[in-house]
Amino acid sequence: MNHHFGSKKSLRAECDAYVLEVVRKAKSEYIRDPTPAGLLTSLAEIEEYAPLIAYIARSYQAGGELALSLFERSVSDTEQYLAEGVAAGTIRPSRDPKARARYLAMVGSGGLMLFLQLRQDADGKIDYREALRAYADQVMLPAVELYTESLLTDRMALDTLLAERERIAPPDSPEENQ
Repeated sequence: MNHHFGSKKSLRAECDAYVLEVVRKAKSEYIRDPTPAGLLTSLAEIEEYAPLIAYIARSYQAGGELALSLFERSVSDTEQYLAEGVAAGTIRPSRDPKARARYLAMVGSGGLMLFLQLRQDADGKIDYREALRAYADQVMLPAVELYTESLLTDRMALDTLLAERERIAPPDSPEENQ
């Protein structure tokens, strides 16, 4: 290990980069050119991602600097593929692309982590292939429905938050760019 990577931390960074690249590439390809066949193929092959999901889950469970780094890189990748979707016209632009990417990475990771935690057997083991299939079967339709058709029937909450944000940090203020 030290001969090739120098340290355990360097090996972990290489593994993180590989896992994130596989995930980013798959999501980028779909977001740039979504098709019914592509969606159904991805769902049919979802178990293939089980080793990557197991790696990500264990990394987050371990916590610490490396888990934070993995999450931050995930947020950055999410921001990238969302921007690609905006450019391709498949995703609506956001008022705050960085915040949206962070929210989606947090909700996606957190929801999956909870689902996996609840799927552990008595010995604390998880069949990641089975769990990932069950997760897709239970979550995909309501998630796509929520993101496609929205949840709220009016804009009151959004308009209130936008007005408060503007009141606290008017558009010309330097805080808005942070």
